[in-house]
Amino acid sequence: WSSDVCSSDLLLRNACDVYISLHRSEGLGLTLLEAIALEKPTLCTNYSGNLDFCKPEWSELVDFEMIEVNQKSDYFLHYGMQNKNVKWADPKIDDATLKLRKIYDNYSDYLKKAKKGSEWVLKTYSIETISKDLKLYFDSKLNNEFEEFINICCEMTKLLPKSFPEIN
Repeated sequence: WSSDVCSSDLLLRNACDVYISLHRSEGLGLTLLEAIALEKPTLCTNYSGNLDFCKPEWSELVDFEMIEVNQKSDYFLHYGMQNKNVKWADPKIDDATLKLRKIYDNYSDYLKKAKKGSEWVLKTYSIETISKDLKLYFDSKLNNEFEEFINICCEMTKLLPKSFPEIN
């Protein structure tokens, strides 16, 4: 996260009192992540990729019902052609309304929660943390693949003719 990042989108998110995302299906949820980093109380559907960082400790998570995707929607046309039973979340507006009222009635408490969320997001998704996680991941993959490669080579040497005694 860089302090020199400044866009009209971020400025708009920073100007809001609460960030609301009543989505049916969210991939990463970058705008929610940014809102949490900006210490904004968040209200969002309790479904999809945003749950990696929208925690109940600082986000109000809205209940939903899984429903079939409308067959005329772009989402269905893109993802549903292979599987006709594509579903997504339908956020419950009554639950969202109650939770938004809860934020409004306890706004100072939610600002404190949002600050904790921001601290967690900025630490968890920092360049340093992500770099370390990626290094660990690739190191483990490389080590596992290298060990597998050595094992295959050892097995292959057993198939060599006896004319190579230094190998056998």
